[in-house]
Amino acid sequence: MNNAKSMFSSNMTATLGDELEQLGYSMLLSGYHEQHTKIDVKMNFLLSRKIDGLIIFEPEEKWKSLDLIKKIEIPILSINTSLTMPNVDSIVMDNRTSTKTVVTKMIDFGHKKIGIIAGPDTDSVAKERLSGAIDAAHEQNFSEENLKIVYGDYSKQSGQECMQELLEEKVTSVFVCNYNMSLGALQAIYEAGIAVGSQLSFANFAYFETSDIFRPRLTSICQPVDEISKYAAQRIVKRIQSNNSLETEVKIMHNDILWHDSIRRFT
Repeated sequence: MNNAKSMFSSNMTATLGDELEQLGYSMLLSGYHEQHTKIDVKMNFLLSRKIDGLIIFEPEEKWKSLDLIKKIEIPILSINTSLTMPNVDSIVMDNRTSTKTVVTKMIDFGHKKIGIIAGPDTDSVAKERLSGAIDAAHEQNFSEENLKIVYGDYSKQSGQECMQELLEEKVTSVFVCNYNMSLGALQAIYEAGIAVGSQLSFANFAYFETSDIFRPRLTSICQPVDEISKYAAQRIVKRIQSNNSLETEVKIMHNDILWHDSIRRFT
């Protein structure tokens, strides 16, 4: 199951399908597109096709469908969200630590007013990333009053609107917690005639293939899609072939941080 509106999920779907094929399995895809009320229908459709295992992208604890997940007897793997259930393996990223590392660098470079464009505060991944920024402020004795947090909805438009608000706050550095929102944020920055790197430091969550497009090159946190896909495929197949007899596990994977000139020392 897949939230196909997410670029992460779209990339993951393609690479995961290739990995499963190499292991002798095919993938049946059903996207929920944030329509949480239809997840039961989607899962029942997949189960009616006698699938051997179920991989879920970015589920949320608030889903009413979790009761159904608990009853499913085939192997289940959750990607990007940890589900505390005895029948579910999880793969999660070190989003909190990665964000803390980047925001700490901004503080170390002397920035006194830092903007954070966060995702919805109801989303577990968004909360983890925002928590990393707050951790950095606490550990560096950085005033939370000068950590300007605004919330978008993962869309480019919301990123643009959030960035316009932060520019009015006169921030000198910005971290964006999502790729689509960062595109909108960059548009707002360029339309305001502000130069990234020399006038405003900038970093975001992004993808390898996009981090080098901009000038200066952007400091970005990138999720290792190929590594996640390979591990997910191997793990779900291993569970299938063991008749679901393995102990469940939570696998924490490390994001890659690409350090570039979009973050500079503030003078």
